[in-house]
Amino acid sequence: TAHAHREALIALASYSDIETMRELAALASDPAYPHTSAAVDAFSRVAWLWETESQPVWEALVQGPDVEMASRCVAYVEKYRPKNSADLLTPFMDTDDASLMPAARRAWARAVDGEDHHSYESLEILVEMDGRAYEYDDDIRMTVDITNAGERPVTIDTFPFDQTKYIPSWLNLELILPNGERRRYPDRRYGPDLAPSGDANRVLQQGQSVATAIDVRQHDRYPQPGTHVATVAFGTPLHFMYATPPSGLPELVRANTVTFDVAPPSNARLRAMVDSLSAAGLSEAADVDVYATCYRLGELREPSAIPALVRFAGGAPTADFPKIPEGITRVARRALARYTDPALTPLWIELLGKDAELAIAQLSKSGDARAIGPLRRLAFGSYRTVRPDGRRMFNPQGLDAALALRELGDEDALAFLRWEARRGMDPRDMRTWQQAVGFALQAMSDAELLPALRDERPGVRYAALGPAERRGRVDVMTAALTDPDLRVRRRAVDALAGPYRALDPTPAQTAARERALTDALDDAELTIRRSAALALASAGNRAGEALLRRDRVSADHATRMRARAALSALRRSR
Repeated sequence: TAHAHREALIALASYSDIETMRELAALASDPAYPHTSAAVDAFSRVAWLWETESQPVWEALVQGPDVEMASRCVAYVEKYRPKNSADLLTPFMDTDDASLMPAARRAWARAVDGEDHHSYESLEILVEMDGRAYEYDDDIRMTVDITNAGERPVTIDTFPFDQTKYIPSWLNLELILPNGERRRYPDRRYGPDLAPSGDANRVLQQGQSVATAIDVRQHDRYPQPGTHVATVAFGTPLHFMYATPPSGLPELVRANTVTFDVAPPSNARLRAMVDSLSAAGLSEAADVDVYATCYRLGELREPSAIPALVRFAGGAPTADFPKIPEGITRVARRALARYTDPALTPLWIELLGKDAELAIAQLSKSGDARAIGPLRRLAFGSYRTVRPDGRRMFNPQGLDAALALRELGDEDALAFLRWEARRGMDPRDMRTWQQAVGFALQAMSDAELLPALRDERPGVRYAALGPAERRGRVDVMTAALTDPDLRVRRRAVDALAGPYRALDPTPAQTAARERALTDALDDAELTIRRSAALALASAGNRAGEALLRRDRVSADHATRMRARAALSALRRSR
């Protein structure tokens, strides 16, 4: 079948050597071969590895009877950007084919001129509010005007522009609240604030603009009274997925800053909200209103609402509230978490058995000595259950409790958990390093990471690399590359190559990480050298290219494909 031929040709292309390229070129050029299109696709997958040798083949295909070969050649150049891109594209730059010329010029801009088609630096964004001061329950609307002030056209997706409820994936609404808290919308953890992708791309030529509006109340639904500072930022979704944008992205385009004031609710409005929580009984129709009211009162930190919120947060039925929905209980607890009233400490102690994560977080900030006893019982009791094989089962909340105790000045529980973690580590069995019992070591402070690398237990040295990776401690990961234990060195290079490297705050730290990966190319272990070479290639560093070129003809298919992807990344970074 055609599908079987296509899959076989793709598998053949994965071998990447010049003999394979020539065999595929022969099939692509053979007019008698019934699957020429699949052969050309497979040929393009290997041609970029042999640019000089494949150029005559492309020229012959383009001059042949199949008119589709010209567009296939242009697509190949745009995707792989070979060094001979100009030679391959020149015949198409003045073509009479109206459908081919735009694609050829776009490929020329990317492969020859080196333009980035995701570059938005030429955009100018102006935001404006529809008012300066708002009552507590007023609608709040922002208009956003986007203009292309550069010479080159810019393509943006205008799909959700007529739906003020949504914010496009490449746009962020940023607010600074009266209490100094910063919020960004859409919240990409859950909807419906984030608009789905659409097919409404619009090309803005020089001087052209497009406008949209954002209903601020659809996102910041329960505003805090006071002065708000607002702006929008334009970029790629990767800009907004992390607290610190990854390095290597185009510059984020920001709009002007605007301010607006929200008046506090009237005393009568506050009394009505508090009274609505004290009314007898709950109905399904009223649940949504109660949920919203709990959230509003938490934002307002209204003291008179604490008794009613405590009643909901406890979750225990009463004569007035025989059944409290779980959703309302949850939002009432989170509303109370915005208060700093010491009178709430007994509630948080009670909730250690019901909502431990939230309760521990609140007790750690309370500074209240009444929390020490219950937290110690939770921390020291986290090892009481014993598995049939004799190992103790670890309750992760015990570690959270120990960390909270450290905030309250009690280090004993954390010392105990670390002692248990070290005691349970078998140097010969990595499972004992990675089990939950070792999580106590993940709470090391920055000052403890380097000393941990001198510990006699390889499991402790291994565990130190977890927090080092998350915190961007390149010095710790670099030091671990000389560890005598292969497992620790492998974990170190994986940490240096891992996803957290995208969050390096400065070019100097990125350079230090690349130097360490370059040093890892000299490791005696091949898997470590391969991991380092792949990571360097994804960053555009060619230090490991020789190893990748050897791997592209490896007998192992997975090794070949990883090497090809890395070499392709190097090609795109030229």
